[in-house]
Amino acid sequence: MYNGAVGMTYEQGGIGAGLSVVTIDGDTLTLKERISHHYTTGMATIETVSKNADKLVKEFKLYFEKAVTNPPGIYKTYIVKAQNLSKVKKLAELLKKNGIAYGFGLDKNMRGYNYETKKVEGFKVDRNDLIVNLQQPKAVLANVLFEPQTAVNDSNTYDITAWALPYVYGLKAYASKESVKGTYQALEEPKEQSEIADKPYAWIFKWNSIEDAQVLIALQRANIKVRSAEQAFTIGTKVFPAGSLLVYRTENERQVKGLSSKIARIQKDLNAVAYTSASGYVDKGKDFGSNVYPILNVPKVAIVTGTGISTQGVGETWHFFEQELNYPVTMITANNIDKLDLNKINTLIMPDGNYGEDINEKLESWIENGGKVVLFEDAISSTLGKRPFNIRLRESVKNDIKVNGARKYGERNLDDLSETIPGAIFKVNLDQSHPISAGLGDYYYALKTDDKIYELLNKDWSVGVLKPNSYMSGVVGKGVLKKLDNGMLFGIQSVSKGTVVYLASDILFRSFWENGKQMFTNAVFLVN
Repeated sequence: MYNGAVGMTYEQGGIGAGLSVVTIDGDTLTLKERISHHYTTGMATIETVSKNADKLVKEFKLYFEKAVTNPPGIYKTYIVKAQNLSKVKKLAELLKKNGIAYGFGLDKNMRGYNYETKKVEGFKVDRNDLIVNLQQPKAVLANVLFEPQTAVNDSNTYDITAWALPYVYGLKAYASKESVKGTYQALEEPKEQSEIADKPYAWIFKWNSIEDAQVLIALQRANIKVRSAEQAFTIGTKVFPAGSLLVYRTENERQVKGLSSKIARIQKDLNAVAYTSASGYVDKGKDFGSNVYPILNVPKVAIVTGTGISTQGVGETWHFFEQELNYPVTMITANNIDKLDLNKINTLIMPDGNYGEDINEKLESWIENGGKVVLFEDAISSTLGKRPFNIRLRESVKNDIKVNGARKYGERNLDDLSETIPGAIFKVNLDQSHPISAGLGDYYYALKTDDKIYELLNKDWSVGVLKPNSYMSGVVGKGVLKKLDNGMLFGIQSVSKGTVVYLASDILFRSFWENGKQMFTNAVFLVN
C-alpha cells in the first residue's frame, strides 16, 4: 500500500480445518465452499480492476506526484548519524532496494526530534550522515519507515506497530521539519590501512559489525587462538573499544605454520583492517598479560526445533547462521537435548517455544560442565523456578480500580486493548562492561510483543534493563505499559563452568532487527 497499491485481504474461517469446520453459530462451512468463495472474490477483484483500469493507472501516477509536492507527516527530512559506518551502509542498501532516494553529508547546524531523547534538540550534520528528504516519489514509504511515532487508526491489529529504522539499526537520528538534501551521493570511506609488522606482539581487529564476526570465524577456522578485549585500551593515539579481537603471535606461531601469511590472507579476503602492537604494554587500559583478554571458545552450535517450538524463531535463527554468517549448525529436537555431548555441541540455541517440565533435568549437567544455552522469549518460561536457572518473572502491577462505580458494558473491549502489545519498541539500558554489549552503545532498542519482564538476577549479570519511561514507539495497552516499566530483559547467568543467556525479546525478528544481530553474535561468540 505504501508503494501506491490498493491493499486488500480476503479471509475466511477454517484455515486449520479439513473438509469442513463448524462455525461459532453452529453452521457448517466446507472446504469446497471456501474454495468457491475465494475464487469468486478473486475473479470479482480482477473484473472490477479491469473495468476501472484507466482510473487506477491515473490514481497510481497521482499517488507519486502528490508525494513529491506534498509529502506526508510533519517532518520533511530524516538525518541518521554515522557513528557506525557498517550499519549506515546496510541501511543505505535497504533504502536503495526500496527505491528511496537519499544522500550523505551537509555542512549545517540544524534542529530536530532526537529519537533517543524524544526531544527537539540542536545538532550538527556531518560528512557521512545519511539524509532522507521526503520530497521524492517514495515519500510515503520513507515516512512510514522513519516516523518516530507510528499512528495506527485501529488498534485491533495482528502485526507489529513500530518499525522506525533508526531504532532497528541502533543508530542515532533526528527528524527535522526543515527540508534539506545531502551534498554527496556516497559515503567517505575512512582511509584505514593494515599496519605491517614482521613479528608483532599481537594483531588487533575491530568488533562492531557482522563483517567483523566473519573475521573471527575465519581466524578460528584456521585454528588460530583469538582473544577478546573485555575493556577498552589505547595504543598511541588509537583507541580500541571493548570487544576488539586480538591474536597473540607467540601463543599461535608454534601451532599454526605460516601464521603471518594466513592472517594476511584473511585480511585480504574479507577486506579487514588489522592493527599491530609491538609489545604487550598499552598506553591506557590493561596490558595484554591481564585476564581481561580471555581466549574465545569456538562455538559448536545446535538449534532446537520440533513440536511446540516456534517455526519462525527456528527459521530466523537458522537463516542467520546459514545465510549471514555461513556458520555450521546442527538441528536437534527437544527430545534429544539430554543426549548433548560437549565435545560436539557447546552452544545450544533454544528459540521461543514450550520445552516441557523436565527441561532443567536434561540440561543441568551439560551446562555445569561448560555448556552455554541461549534462551529466547518463552523458552525462558520453561525454566522458571527450576535449578540451575536463577530467573524469576517480575510481579505484575495491579491495574487501578475504576473510580465512581462499576465497569460499563459498552467499554468491555477497552479492557482487552489495555492488555495488548502488537509490537512496540522499548529502550533497554545496557551494561557496557559486559561482552554481550560490545559494539552496541549505551542502549538497545528492543521490539516487545509480550508483557513478560524479569527480576534482576541475584549474583549474576542483568545486562539489559528497562527503566521507568522506557517506552519509545508503537501500540501498547496501558496495562502492559505498567508491567514493562522496570525490570530485566537480557541477563547472563554463570552456572559452574557453563553459562545461561536470557533474551526476553526476539532480537533476530524476521531477520530485520539489524542491531539485534550484533547482540546475538556477541552472545554466541564473545560470552564465555
